[in-house]
Amino acid sequence: MNIVNLRSLAAAPIAFFSLVLFSVGCNNSTGPSNTSSSATVRPKQGSTYTDSVCRKDTSLQNKPGHFVTFTLLDTNASIGGMTNVYMFVSSYDTSNQSSDTTYLHYENNGNVSMYVPFAAGQFSIGREWVTFSFATQDSSEIPPLHAFIIVDSVTITGSVIGAGTATQTINGNSLYLEKSTMNITASSKLGDISATLNLSYAPSIGFIVSDDLSEQGSAAGLNLSGGVAAFLRSYTLK
Repeated sequence: MNIVNLRSLAAAPIAFFSLVLFSVGCNNSTGPSNTSSSATVRPKQGSTYTDSVCRKDTSLQNKPGHFVTFTLLDTNASIGGMTNVYMFVSSYDTSNQSSDTTYLHYENNGNVSMYVPFAAGQFSIGREWVTFSFATQDSSEIPPLHAFIIVDSVTITGSVIGAGTATQTINGNSLYLEKSTMNITASSKLGDISATLNLSYAPSIGFIVSDDLSEQGSAAGLNLSGGVAAFLRSYTLK
């Protein structure tokens, strides 16, 4: 199955989880932070962000990737009980034959919440708001999710924790980054799958500049390891 879907680029056929990520070289590097945090910029409607995206094989090695552009279409949506939600819609992804929508909510303390779709393979378990501790760098638990899929029950548990800071140059600008990591486990009678999602967020442009999902485990004797990675290559702020 696949567990989370941060961006539906995620629909890599990873057996247990499916994490939809934001975000053609699939290599990215950041240096240690030497600047102070800047206040979060809330981007304006029409801003665009172009990512390079690649999937990982069962050895967690990146495969050749492609580009996807996200456009901010709404800054005041109401989604999943949350108001003032920012809605980013991707260009048509020929590898997925679909387009994706990502929902962000900018918290007053500098953290960012995402409306994360959880899934087991092709079966949706539902979406939950998950707050990533970019600014506060603290930790929190994700409330357990339970679902019955075909002939098996699946329980998803996890947590989010701050993961430090860094800098990265994009569009010729040195961006201060705040990092956060989500660790997830999906448990069922067929086997357990663990997933780690590492995110880097640039407050000065109000967007995720990299996300890296790795999933490891097996079920019913099958190796279900895999993942997806996305890196911001360019952006235009309105």
